[in-house]
Amino acid sequence: MKESVMNSNKWCKPELKPWKDERTGLWGFMNQLGEIVIPCQWSKVWPFCGTCAKVKDASGKWGLIDKKGLTIIPCHWQDVGSSFSEGLLEVKDDNESWGYVNEKNMIVIPCQWKKASRFREGLAEVVDANNRCGFIDETGKLVLPCQWKNALWFSEGLAGVKDDNEKWGFIDKTGQVVIPFIWSNVQWFSNGRVRVQEKIGGGWHDIDRNGNAV
Repeated sequence: MKESVMNSNKWCKPELKPWKDERTGLWGFMNQLGEIVIPCQWSKVWPFCGTCAKVKDASGKWGLIDKKGLTIIPCHWQDVGSSFSEGLLEVKDDNESWGYVNEKNMIVIPCQWKKASRFREGLAEVVDANNRCGFIDETGKLVLPCQWKNALWFSEGLAGVKDDNEKWGFIDKTGQVVIPFIWSNVQWFSNGRVRVQEKIGGGWHDIDRNGNAV
């Protein structure tokens, strides 16, 4: 196999794929010509998500690199998200708490959450120490209290949330319930409709923003 020779033309090729060097056990990335364009130097990698890939170094810490193999976020986190979303990336510190950094690797939301998700539509789902889900804004302010057993990200202004009776409904960005908690499973809104399941193992169907079947 040809060794890596990085040039500008290679970055016009299709997406890069993870590649493991069986001799060293380390991972890098290969283009579709079979050329290693990012050397095998990582103990673990994820596929590229947009312009970023998640990589783990020999110390077991995670960071992000770009498609030229350059460091975006240094490997000093216990875990990181797969890519930036709305300018922020979720990161986990040595205390097993999650927060967010910006694209300059500056902590903008302190690591204080048991779990944290990507930002979408200006909000991100977080989980507190009591395993309750709520939503923060891009300043880190808790705008929707942690009161749900589970939650999905916002799509088209609505988010699926799960109550203590193991049923799902939908709230808007003020926390107002707009679709009652009667569903066993839900997905995300797209083009004004969402897939829902009435019973576990049962069929799925679409409803609109008012909860009516469509």
